[in-house]
Amino acid sequence: MPEISVIIPVYNAEAYLSRCLESLIMQSFTDWEALLVDDGSTDGSLAILQKFSEADLRFKVISQQNSGQSVARNKALSLAQGRYVSFVDADDWIERTFLQRLYESLEESRADIAFASIVKTKGIGGKDKFRVKEKKLYYTPQEKYRAFGMPENCFIWNKLYRKSKLNLSFIEGMYYEDIVFSHQVLWAAGAAVSVPGTQYYYFSNPASTVNVYSEQKRQDYKRALELSLQLMAQNGMKANVCAYSPIMKKDYKLFGIKFLTIKDWGVKKCFYAFGLFKVKEVRN
Repeated sequence: MPEISVIIPVYNAEAYLSRCLESLIMQSFTDWEALLVDDGSTDGSLAILQKFSEADLRFKVISQQNSGQSVARNKALSLAQGRYVSFVDADDWIERTFLQRLYESLEESRADIAFASIVKTKGIGGKDKFRVKEKKLYYTPQEKYRAFGMPENCFIWNKLYRKSKLNLSFIEGMYYEDIVFSHQVLWAAGAAVSVPGTQYYYFSNPASTVNVYSEQKRQDYKRALELSLQLMAQNGMKANVCAYSPIMKKDYKLFGIKFLTIKDWGVKKCFYAFGLFKVKEVRN
């Protein structure tokens, strides 16, 4: 049985997929399995997955009809055999020591979540999106909210989780399900440990669903927030919110030519929990 299960949902990612999978092959930590869930891709993604799985048995391909990222992640979670679980998006990649450093930190500290820095990149170079400066343990929910940069930063993919604490599932059929999952796992898990010296590379993909406007996304974002606030309230954390909404790009075209790009629906938010922090703006 592998120590780590890496879950990668894949949908029409052929342009970036090989880079992602190569970063796994290059890992200094080798005792992993990768659950590659093809979500009904219509491009060459499945062929790439099959090529990698034929060359390296640690890659396991799972195919499903197009059902969404949350369904793909849930299916992989149900099949994961590792003691620890990590999530990677198909257009992102991880630094060579990512799995090893997070794994060793969890083994040493006996924490339930290890998390690393995030570098936002367009393929060449990059800038810090989330920076871990020191190794430190965080025990209380308040400490973990601050350490993760939540509620603004509900990232699931710069982390390694103890699988026994993931008796959870992603809400299926909605966008921004990772926001709710991030809140759920924060309360379900014990201590978290920050891990400096390695990073997750987040590729700023202009074709990503995050950057494409739809009314459903607007409604799903609102729903994800409401469910997260409910979870906080159930656990005794007082919070309120005003104008909490993402800034999304919306292109306007005339005769097929883009002439204007604006950032749509909402720019300001405030969020209080025990009076500990206030987040003024979110930029997705």
